[in-house]
Amino acid sequence: MFILILNKPRHALQGYTRPRAFSVNEFDKAVDYDLEVVRDWAFYWAKYQGVGADWKGHRVLELGPGADFGVGITLLASGAASYHALDAHLLAPTAPDELYEVLAERLNKNIAGFKNKIHYVYDKNFDVTQFRDVGIDLIMSNAAFEHFDDVEKTIKQMSEIVQPGGVLIAEVDLQTHSRWIRDADPLNIYRYSEWLYRLLSFSGTPNRVRPASYRQWLEKYGWNNIVIYPKLTIPKDAAEAVRDGLIKDFKKEGESLGWLSFVVCAAKK
Repeated sequence: MFILILNKPRHALQGYTRPRAFSVNEFDKAVDYDLEVVRDWAFYWAKYQGVGADWKGHRVLELGPGADFGVGITLLASGAASYHALDAHLLAPTAPDELYEVLAERLNKNIAGFKNKIHYVYDKNFDVTQFRDVGIDLIMSNAAFEHFDDVEKTIKQMSEIVQPGGVLIAEVDLQTHSRWIRDADPLNIYRYSEWLYRLLSFSGTPNRVRPASYRQWLEKYGWNNIVIYPKLTIPKDAAEAVRDGLIKDFKKEGESLGWLSFVVCAAKK
């Protein structure tokens, strides 16, 4: 709670400037991160559909691209027909060009021109419906949904713009985001009452939406074949050890209480 109290005025003054635990100027780390995101999406997409992932010809929308355009450039270099991105924080356009030089070396490809093909929208209101006429058939997201102010609204809007048969692949981080507490007590954010947590929240604070709500809202807005894969977990006994210290809304959760992150996959009817 003390750290939350300290973070609120700091973020009010600085804004949401660092979505990762490292700086975008650490080029090798940034490129490692971007390539890992694409690999993870491909892994879960293949696992979900039962055949290998293939980006060729797809029109991709990434929700919350974060610090740079490395993911988008990698997808375009892998054959995606188009890449679109929406963010409520103006971060990716400020990444230095040197990062993309490192990415080009790692991909062993000439990526000149791919950055200019990226359709990036910065919108504080995070209105997904502005992609209605683009023909999106893949919606991807990595550790961003937990920061959205209104997850149900976002799911509703993306349901309106995606093509029938379009696929969602989204990783959601359920943990406390405060640096050292994240390791010591990853479920810490679920200890606070709703009014207190809202009082101490700022732009980018995790929204505490749990896996069951994602399934409920996806079903409500016309998605099917919904599969939720736990990704990072803690042992059952470790989750049970903290259950009594959580507020009642989270205390009653089942096996998924021990999930620290998950990947949700779904197909639009």
